[in-house]
Amino acid sequence: MIAYRVFQACARKGSIILVLGLITGVLFPSLAKAVQPWLLVLVGLILFSNAFRIGWKTAAGSFSQIRETIFTVLVLQLLLPITVTLLVWFLAYSHPLSVALILMTAAASIGGSPNITQLAGHDPAPALRLLIVGIALLPLTAFVVFYFFFPLGSIETILTVTVRLFGLIIISAGCGFIIRQRFLPDMTVEQAQVTDGASIVLMAVLVVGLMSALGGGLNW
Repeated sequence: MIAYRVFQACARKGSIILVLGLITGVLFPSLAKAVQPWLLVLVGLILFSNAFRIGWKTAAGSFSQIRETIFTVLVLQLLLPITVTLLVWFLAYSHPLSVALILMTAAASIGGSPNITQLAGHDPAPALRLLIVGIALLPLTAFVVFYFFFPLGSIETILTVTVRLFGLIIISAGCGFIIRQRFLPDMTVEQAQVTDGASIVLMAVLVVGLMSALGGGLNW
């Protein structure tokens, strides 16, 4: 099938396709704005494809790997933002950049982190575990950082956003795991390449939509 070969080619040229998506989004802002309303759907599809590609058994890992993932999340989403916040207070640094730094360090992994990890030549399963556990623990880590150290908005707002994100991940990843286990428990190398290619295409379209945020800051 032509589509089969196209997706395999996309998997081999993933980094180039993502760069082309970025350039397309910058050069064609109207196209980027058209994609923007579909960003949440694209994130869900990417999570689905990642879960389908990796499979439940590989994603879950051993108990020791889960403990390591939880420890990593607590370091990245709790210890790191608290350290940055205390450093900002100590230096009396009131620039808006300080807010961006705290928000950045307190956030969970991005939805495309397994794809990016795979493009770098590494196993995407730990990145998927980090994404799921990170979102699951986000209510705890965000509560500590924002409520006690950096009161940004209400805890209800933080919890609402977190629950929505966690629901998106559970539904998308859960469907991917179930369908993989039910219909394709033993994925071949060729089938894995096709799945990778489809994920890359979705990531490229997502990048196009994300570039719409640059529209107001660029003057051509």
